[in-house]
Amino acid sequence: MISTLITDTLADLYHRLLTGCPRTPLLPHAAVQAFRQAKWSAEAVPFIELISGTPMWTDEAWEEFTMAHHHCQSDRYQDPFLYRLFLIDGEKIEGVDYARCRESWDYLRARCPRWPGFREDRCTPAIKEQILILMGATYAAL
Repeated sequence: MISTLITDTLADLYHRLLTGCPRTPLLPHAAVQAFRQAKWSAEAVPFIELISGTPMWTDEAWEEFTMAHHHCQSDRYQDPFLYRLFLIDGEKIEGVDYARCRESWDYLRARCPRWPGFREDRCTPAIKEQILILMGATYAAL
């Protein structure tokens, strides 16, 4: 992660020297910081976010991540969660740009490797049944 931070800082500096303007990162800095500050908790509870229909856990700093995107008018706030759902169930949702989602996922993974959402027990097909049950219960309650 340190080398990624150094690379980002040098790229920002180089871009500013060439253009006189700050470089726009793929994802807002505050969003990346939210994921860096998120701490895994054994008591974290999974839930389904209703707009995207994707699974999340209470220790993943989803609210802070999303608010950072809205503040910067970035539309990539659902990318890592949509990509994780694809990793879990292998199904693609029509209209979702999975190349872009993967780009956001990889960007965050390089910068926030300790984010709880990257834990294997949260992003593999092994939890597909659990997530499908949670989705069913969530939408049945509406």
